[in-house]
Amino acid sequence: EESDLCMRLLTAGYRTVVAEDVYVYHRGGGSFIDGNERYLHNRRLFNARWSEEYRRRFRAFRRADPLKPVRRLFTLPTRWDPLPILWQGAREWLSEWRGRRSLDRLTRIALRRAFQVLVARRPCPHRKLTQRLTPVGRLRITYILDRLVVAGGVLSVLQLVNELIRIGVEARIVALYEDPLIHDWRPLYTQPLIYRNAAELLAECPNSDVVFATHWNTVEWVHGLWRNGRTRIAAYLIQDYEPWFFPETAQDQRERVKMTYRLLPHRIVMSDWLKDLLARDGHSSDKIALGMDLGQFYPRAIRRGTQPIVLAMARPGTPRRGFSTTITALAQIKRARPNTEIVLFGDRFLDRQAIPFPFRNEGLVIRQSRLAELYSGADIFLDGSEFQGFGRCALEAMACGAACVLTDVGGVLEYAQHEENALLTPPGQVEGLAAAILRLLDDAALRQRLIARGLETAARFCQRREARDTLAWIENILANRIAA
Repeated sequence: EESDLCMRLLTAGYRTVVAEDVYVYHRGGGSFIDGNERYLHNRRLFNARWSEEYRRRFRAFRRADPLKPVRRLFTLPTRWDPLPILWQGAREWLSEWRGRRSLDRLTRIALRRAFQVLVARRPCPHRKLTQRLTPVGRLRITYILDRLVVAGGVLSVLQLVNELIRIGVEARIVALYEDPLIHDWRPLYTQPLIYRNAAELLAECPNSDVVFATHWNTVEWVHGLWRNGRTRIAAYLIQDYEPWFFPETAQDQRERVKMTYRLLPHRIVMSDWLKDLLARDGHSSDKIALGMDLGQFYPRAIRRGTQPIVLAMARPGTPRRGFSTTITALAQIKRARPNTEIVLFGDRFLDRQAIPFPFRNEGLVIRQSRLAELYSGADIFLDGSEFQGFGRCALEAMACGAACVLTDVGGVLEYAQHEENALLTPPGQVEGLAAAILRLLDDAALRQRLIARGLETAARFCQRREARDTLAWIENILANRIAA
């Protein structure tokens, strides 16, 4: 239909131009909801009406190339960047190896990815062009990540950036590496700026009103931009107590992380627990609680069987997530209630772990809609983490109608209350976790009460509120800076 309209306009004397102040909304897929047959019918009508004239005008359009001057404005130099293709290829190859192990399929994957590696190019972000494309007067906020990968902290930043853009902010994402899988999570409203190394980032990162560090190893980069006058405000979005990422035996590394807290003048945390820990280290901070997409996380209509389902996050590669405690507790549940189905998610290679009971392996869940379905299909959600800066998984599970069993330390206390909307137990206590799960399996009334209270709790943690609070915080800091 669109091509037919264009031909009618062209033959009536209209011409093609670039209209930079016009937006045309096209609802995709509306014409061909009944599949290929409708398309072929329309194509025959179009060819009968316009075949020769269309070919003639299309050749003329290609020669004229009216968009060429516009494309030149956005043309960036490119560089060879094979890493994303290599990672994608490795994942695809391993998936096939763990599945059918077809030699023909494995060979085709290797050859296809090898060719893609040879031609893999990535645009080199140019500071002056980025700044030229930024509307005058718009607030510029940049979040700097080490790597743009599928991880809870990264997804929290991307969600916040999307919401800031929705309310009129020029919000940007800067990183040194981008995993293509990140785009399967949800649409990003900005094109991430990916640099080759820290030196290129410091040279080409566009000027900003505010730049946020998002991990301890990005603080020095933000400090460098601030010191060189490339941002008005330098801040640190602290999502977890990062010194504890390292064992007690690595005191030098813990102290190195703590040193980053004093490099930047402003700090945002997501929970009172984090705020208190930073205060003990001598640093002030402001709390803005995490929000989540309530349009994504809500109780889905999932057909359940008669088997009770216990869903658990299992991340063996992250010691603080309590993998061993979680698995041992679930093993007790399976022995006590053999008809209970155990579902695990959070890691690609769970099937390589010595897990002593049958379970459904959901692996690393990328799509948020699939994660919401898993939460909605579970009777109980278990998170046995030793600590978390906030604990978004449990809040997502509450929003989807699962009764939660959690540990009683860290940021989960921002929303989880024992016997009110969850059952809490000290971290590392296998017997306590198992007893809490068994209690919920046996007490339907308690389970339903926790579910109802959990839904009420989750409704208070909206991503739009988080974006509004963040913007208000930034505007207040800028206003105080001007007044000073």
